[in-house]
Amino acid sequence: MKLKHNPLWLTALIVLVLSMTGCVDVPSTGPTPPNMQADFRFVNGQADLGAVSIEIDEQAIGSINFGEALAHQTYNAGSRTILLSNGDTRSIAMPSERRGTYVILALDAGVRDMVRLDERQRFNPVAVGEIQKTMHIPEDGSSPAMDSTVTVPGGYFRLASFMSDADVDVAINGTDALVSGIADTMLVEGLTYKGNSGYQELATGGYNLSVLFAGTDSVLATSSVTISSVRQTTLILQKADGSVQVVNLKDE
Repeated sequence: MKLKHNPLWLTALIVLVLSMTGCVDVPSTGPTPPNMQADFRFVNGQADLGAVSIEIDEQAIGSINFGEALAHQTYNAGSRTILLSNGDTRSIAMPSERRGTYVILALDAGVRDMVRLDERQRFNPVAVGEIQKTMHIPEDGSSPAMDSTVTVPGGYFRLASFMSDADVDVAINGTDALVSGIADTMLVEGLTYKGNSGYQELATGGYNLSVLFAGTDSVLATSSVTISSVRQTTLILQKADGSVQVVNLKDE
């Protein structure tokens, strides 16, 4: 039996298919992008600036004197405009999903200088956890010299210098023994203006910190600092008379 093609039937089928495909709902806009944010705080690192109030994008966020820090606050990521109460203004970058600190410094070619110290991604854990430290135990007459590796709670610690008049060395000596009467130590040499050591691992506990003129035994300032399981930053600021002020901050 031979089938006959019915052109009317084929035409009706084509119209039906086209009408069905035409009913697909095609969105006119793409998906809404996520609102990316950043957490930043501000430190007044310039002695002759005095107490200043700060606005970000015309929103007041607080006032700080020399050596003081505002707490971290959350902002929309991107380029933000900062205005100080003395009239200084400029744009600053707040990278997406970053947490950090801006240190307010001197005027540079008529523009207020600011240094950004990044801390971590916002979603990274705050606590450091355990670290391994190798301690050298010298010969004591009855026992030979040896290296002993211990696993202890630790934190990340860094130094940042804002001494414009001199390079500095910084010695950090632990007061809590880890093994055989030996405590953790750290030495940062030749730290320049606006330079930082990067985060270093230190065992948790108490430390004495000494700031010296680079390459000398001349002590400019001392401070005590307690290392915990979170990131920490110590700022070395220059007072109006040229002396040192040490500011210890937790980068939580």
